[in-house]
Amino acid sequence: MSLPLRKADTHRETQERLLTAAAALFAERGFFGTSVREIAQRARVNIAAGHYHFGSKQELYLEVTRQQFEQIAAQLKARRASFAPSEIDAASRPELVAMLRGRVETMLENLLGPPPSIHGQLMQREMCDPSGALPVIVKQFIRPHKEQMQHVIARLAPPLSKRELERCCFSIVGQIFFYRMMLPVLPLLMGVAELPRDFVRTTADHITAFSVAALDELSRRSERAGAGRSPRRAGARR
Repeated sequence: MSLPLRKADTHRETQERLLTAAAALFAERGFFGTSVREIAQRARVNIAAGHYHFGSKQELYLEVTRQQFEQIAAQLKARRASFAPSEIDAASRPELVAMLRGRVETMLENLLGPPPSIHGQLMQREMCDPSGALPVIVKQFIRPHKEQMQHVIARLAPPLSKRELERCCFSIVGQIFFYRMMLPVLPLLMGVAELPRDFVRTTADHITAFSVAALDELSRRSERAGAGRSPRRAGARR
């Protein structure tokens, strides 16, 4: 004879069912294309349960997003691609390149799959059709990841200004999103029936090597430009 669930267990189970259903629907249809009623139906709970546990659709959406970014943080940690600022400052060049590559590969895995993860689909939907929660998502979840990647890039390319480092960070992420946007077209362009099994790994290798080479060249240009300034002009700039 099975024992009845305690009230706290039932409470947590209902929350998890709502979060699982909401994550799948938000990823499939986006924030605006999903209703609380549809989430409740998929979770097999009363529609009032959604409001009781999360207050509003936006709060439920933010909780789904928080859980997804927690999973990304765990993946980065497992891949040794997430470190405290002091650890980034103390890292060697090979370690910094490995950190960058780990972040690139994690993003590619989530965006390309196969299949693309809930996180990848969710963020793709949010970028294409932003919800009112986007400022909170950027502040709480996306910006910390951007700042950590930019810190790694700053260590790889010390001569670059903060604005240049930010552009480099955006350029690296842009390469990753190119592959997501072109995913249906890539096999046709490559003349294959489907992408190779090691496509994510080899693409991460390429993006990392390409980006590090670009950072090195930008650093050399910045150093040459600095060396070419006369003391008088440099003083005037200060």
